[in-house]
Amino acid sequence: MKIKVLILIVALIFLYIPSPVYATGIAFDYAVAPTYGGSSSITVTFSHTIGAGSNMILFVSATGNQSPTATLTATYNGTSMTELCHSIDNVGTGVPTYLFYMKNPPSGAHNVVVTSSTAKVVASSISYSGVIS
Repeated sequence: MKIKVLILIVALIFLYIPSPVYATGIAFDYAVAPTYGGSSSITVTFSHTIGAGSNMILFVSATGNQSPTATLTATYNGTSMTELCHSIDNVGTGVPTYLFYMKNPPSGAHNVVVTSSTAKVVASSISYSGVIS
């Protein structure tokens, strides 16, 4: 499951970034390993630090653990993030995986909050500079 989410994130990052922008120097900024909200929590909160670079983008990947009907939302520093896509694992339990993004998020350490409608939440984040022009 973790491998599927990682492959989805990497693929979508490269699909989302137009070629001319990519050539100008995308750089890794910061990442947070998968964070589990707890056995009874439908929300997970963790800090993500955006650097002082320019043209930043933040991605958050999240899954509603073992609930195909779960819908997820994400915020960064209290501002809603945009859903880029989501998929349902049709093998096994039908676990939903969501990918959110935010262009030019505020710099500094702020909370990422991911909330599920029905299920326990696991989420991670990654940011890059030099992406948006």
